Amino acid sequence: MTTPTVNRWQLARTLKNLRGNTPPADVAKALKTTVSTVHRWETSGEGGSVPSPGALDRLLDLYRVPPSEAERITALRRNARKNAWWNPYRVERTYGMFVDLESAATSIETYESTLIAGLAQTQDYARAVIRATNIDGDDADVDQEVTVRLARQQAWSESDGARLGIVLGEAAVRQCVGGSAVMRKQLEHLAEFSHHPKVELQVLPYSAGEHAAIHAAGFATLKLTNDGLAVVYSASQTGSLFLDDPPVVERYTTIFNKLRIAASGEGASRDLISSIMRDL
Repeated sequence: MTTPTVNRWQLARTLKNLRGNTPPADVAKALKTTVSTVHRWETSGEGGSVPSPGALDRLLDLYRVPPSEAERITALRRNARKNAWWNPYRVERTYGMFVDLESAATSIETYESTLIAGLAQTQDYARAVIRATNIDGDDADVDQEVTVRLARQQAWSESDGARLGIVLGEAAVRQCVGGSAVMRKQLEHLAEFSHHPKVELQVLPYSAGEHAAIHAAGFATLKLTNDGLAVVYSASQTGSLFLDDPPVVERYTTIFNKLRIAASGEGASRDLISSIMRDL
């Protein structure tokens, strides 16, 4: 599925490739704009912007783009400006961009050190996490974000769905979020979720000691094979980070593979989850 964010990503990458070795200052001068504006047009993640129809036409003329290719690029711009399904909800724009990329991904590799991954959360667990971390919002904000999280899960389960690799730190399955009853249901759901044919779920036990992501709270690598994109996403209380430089994406892929090796196997991970569940 192609989403507005994916089109935006492809447009920014295309414009950067078309500029090639031409200095941004030369492009800015030709279009009577600023260098920072040229850079924003070529930025796919946070801080980027989509050029106006007129600005894009002038860019394509400047780069001497053939008509057939210009039509494709113009379509990217048009689709990049469409509303995504999450637009009516009060969610951060960067989170919405992540949701778009997630829904278009063919494979997702996610590591969480202290939380259950979003696609595997129950509604009550998600509500407890969102309420605890939403320090500036109200109940309506919490409700909206819970709705979006559940919609993400539904979209994943009802579509072909990306292949999903999850590594959870042991703290994620031991931290009693929402009280014993909520956490017990969450662990029951997690154990059932781990049997999904497109899911590979592992727990990284405390006994693993130091590991390749010991400095990271969590990250997700989203690979969109059909669109030629791969993006690493990391979120925190103060902002989100998108990384799409190929060497950086490859580094995170290597880190995730090391986590898989260090983590318990799927069967042993389910046994640990069941053991913790019995103690609640």
